[in-house]
Amino acid sequence: MKENLEPVTSQSQSIQSERQSHSEGENVEVVEDLVHRNIHVKCVTKKLVKQFKKDNKSLMAKWEHIIALHQENPGYKGIRLVPKLTDSHCIPSKIPRMKVKFATQLFSQTVASNMGYLAEKGIISEDAQSTADVILFFDKLFDSLNGSYGKRKKHSKPLLGPATPNSVHHKTWTEAKIFLKNMKFVNAKTSSVEYVPTLNNWVWTLEGIELLLKKIAVKYGVTSVWLRHLNQDPIENFFGSIRSQGCRNVNPTPEGFEAAFSSLLINSLSSVHAPGANCEVDNCHALHEVLITSGGCREQINCELSEIPDIEFTPLEDKSDPRIVGGLQYVSGYFIKTAKKKVFKGCSECKKNLMSIQEHEYLKYREYANKKWLCSPSDSLLNCVSNLQDINYAIIKMCLEKKYLKELIKTVICMHIQFDFIKCELHKEKLIDFLINISCRFFIYNYCKEINKILINRRECDDDTDSYKLKAKKLYMKCFKRKK
Repeated sequence: MKENLEPVTSQSQSIQSERQSHSEGENVEVVEDLVHRNIHVKCVTKKLVKQFKKDNKSLMAKWEHIIALHQENPGYKGIRLVPKLTDSHCIPSKIPRMKVKFATQLFSQTVASNMGYLAEKGIISEDAQSTADVILFFDKLFDSLNGSYGKRKKHSKPLLGPATPNSVHHKTWTEAKIFLKNMKFVNAKTSSVEYVPTLNNWVWTLEGIELLLKKIAVKYGVTSVWLRHLNQDPIENFFGSIRSQGCRNVNPTPEGFEAAFSSLLINSLSSVHAPGANCEVDNCHALHEVLITSGGCREQINCELSEIPDIEFTPLEDKSDPRIVGGLQYVSGYFIKTAKKKVFKGCSECKKNLMSIQEHEYLKYREYANKKWLCSPSDSLLNCVSNLQDINYAIIKMCLEKKYLKELIKTVICMHIQFDFIKCELHKEKLIDFLINISCRFFIYNYCKEINKILINRRECDDDTDSYKLKAKKLYMKCFKRKK
């Protein structure tokens, strides 16, 4: 994955001539490992800036805009605009070179939409909109080569569907090849153009995919292909498991290979993925479905209310910062969308109480392809979720080690919050119980994730009054010195 960032004209010519010689003798489709392709873009972007053309205008995409987005992405009481963006995505010295997930999470529609939103609000530089355009371009390009039946999202992302003769993939690839050929990498210090094989490799991959689809359509009559399956992850996972069998089995004989495979079949039902591997799990659940588990009886919980912390509610008007209210609107919409599936479905009264007719400004940025799939919360629900946020964060921050934490939070919520805005008598009780439970799970989960990221130095402690985050930072520093 390491790429030489110096000009390598002779190497480029040799690769191109080798490719042409193969093509003259026989039909060879050059298709690189699609799942790992985005890692190349991430590696070179750390030191260079991308120059590209849009509407016949020369624009620049800079890595410093990504760092600025990361710095302006504070966590306010358990909610972030881009929750997965950490130091391991943005800080060059902390980026793991061989972890694909950091590239795919960075070059995503979520990062692009939030960067464009904050740039338009003047919170970060307006030039960051160019960087947002590049990130969105690579997100669409990667989606077009990443369609899978197991991860289909036909309503939100058509490019994640199968490639067919009439699908939007072909138009996307044609535009992408033009875009990639006009893109250049420029050294941020010397302003000189540097050759990076990533762009040519992308063009070759797209051309190879187009040739491959035409060939299998003509020769085998296959006109629908899920492109996510054109990768080497399953075989890489398998050989990684074989090599790790018996501590270090790097060069097994045929007999040793067979013995290791037999051991894996018997002993590794609970760990089908090699630890630390740079591959996606295969989703082979056939053996796991054979196992039958039964849950025990739940113990009756008696919550102690002797020490209930004082709750300071922050009015919704004081959360008008786009970085705070935007995340609150998105989370509230997520609660509604989940409630529609599990609680009230097509109830018009519930929709009237929980949803707003006008779409919030931040949610417009988060929509994919200008489609209205996100739910806009009503002002009453938004105020309710804001109060739920205050209660959850206050109790978690002070009583994280307390037994039956969730029951304590639910009791305090019932004491302080009135759900009078829910008028539907048919679903009112279920909705109240659902909102309380989903908010508890959401904020507890997010808080624990924050602690875990501080423990592994992927995020800095952003609250000096939080004793648990300070302890996590102190523990990391202690273990880090010990490793040195």
